[in-house]
Amino acid sequence: MSPAEEGAYIRLLAIAWMQPDCGLPDDDTQLAALSRLGDDWNKGGISVVKGCFKKYNGRLYNERLLQERKKQDDWKNKSSEGGKLGAKARWRNKLDPVKGGHQMVITKSSPKHDSSSSSSSSIPPPSPPKGVPSPALPADIADELLEYPQLSEQFVLMVKAIVKHHPGARFPQRNTKQYREQRNAVARLIRIDGCLEEDLIPCLHWIFNSDHPQALFWRKQVSSFTGLRSHKGGKTMSKWAQIYELWKREVSDDDND
Repeated sequence: MSPAEEGAYIRLLAIAWMQPDCGLPDDDTQLAALSRLGDDWNKGGISVVKGCFKKYNGRLYNERLLQERKKQDDWKNKSSEGGKLGAKARWRNKLDPVKGGHQMVITKSSPKHDSSSSSSSSIPPPSPPKGVPSPALPADIADELLEYPQLSEQFVLMVKAIVKHHPGARFPQRNTKQYREQRNAVARLIRIDGCLEEDLIPCLHWIFNSDHPQALFWRKQVSSFTGLRSHKGGKTMSKWAQIYELWKREVSDDDND
């Protein structure tokens, strides 16, 4: 492999690792963009780099990478089972056996009951303390942007740029599911769509601050981060892929001047 092909191979491995199935799309146009080989993908990347992956059900997989994913999944499952067993043991220590083979939780104090009430009546659960807000987000909605601390810190500034140029657009409030989805969309521009972390902020800065005609055009189109990953008008590339290619071309032209 040439140095460029080796870099492309390592980059594709990293992108594949972040996918749920640890695979890549079997599409040379996407692979050329993800690997950053561009036109060189068709000049050797297909045979050299793509040859390190095997096709299965329309996706490309690297056997060694799949082995490492399996090791990690096995470790996670083992740790999860260990945690569950530990939790059961802790709860078992808090239980005292009573007649009939059933168990009851021993509490420090019990509320007083009216002697006329039935012994089979249930005690309602206590209400949460006043002034303590309930969680605004379900626990299963992870904040994927936390994987990229610098971007996470810059996210508020990116939101302000969108609101500035789209004052009529209602950007989601913080601590809502919709706000978390916007943050996750930014993370997926890197994790799934193949943008380099160090490129994302300057590329967005170019959209919202450059006087370049293409930047002015896309500035009007970008009113949310989730919309960046959509495909409009039958385009094979997402909005972000188009913007990213334009920005890289503009930076390359500036470097050559």
